[in-house]
Amino acid sequence: MEWQYLKLPIFQLRSVLAAGLVQKCEYIIEIGSYKTPIWEFLRGPHKYVGCYDLSFEQELHLDNHPRLQCPLQHIPGQFQDHISDLPESNFGLVCLGMEIKGDFEPFIELVNRSTIAVIEFPPDFRFSLNQFNRLRAECDKEVAMHIRLDLSDNNFSGLTGSPIRPIRDMYVLE
Repeated sequence: MEWQYLKLPIFQLRSVLAAGLVQKCEYIIEIGSYKTPIWEFLRGPHKYVGCYDLSFEQELHLDNHPRLQCPLQHIPGQFQDHISDLPESNFGLVCLGMEIKGDFEPFIELVNRSTIAVIEFPPDFRFSLNQFNRLRAECDKEVAMHIRLDLSDNNFSGLTGSPIRPIRDMYVLE
């Protein structure tokens, strides 16, 4: 399913908020970048930014992204296949539109290893809500912040192919 509305500027506000919340982290890992990866909204400098998404068509490695002043990677496929390559601690984790495919345990492990985790999803999407509830029950982090975005008063005419989910919950776990 093509989630066209997520590419609209009003929905990119989610990425702007998330980028601001992890801006001070030297290492940033994003799970589920889709079409608007977090690095597009970061200001740098960082030591590493890695984005993992099933929708990436090819792998991308930049040794030194000019704006971020660090290596940047786009890794297609499931992040679970790369869990041992990810930092052990001291990183910011971003997961916008949380819908973890496959084994959920590695995601809980990543959240626990992170310094800060920014998790966002539409609360009316039962799959994501159930995953978040499981995460809260099984992870060591506390909710430091909860932001509810109501983007429903915006013009979504002309969009087809996927249900629009304008109510979004963003949680910061520390």
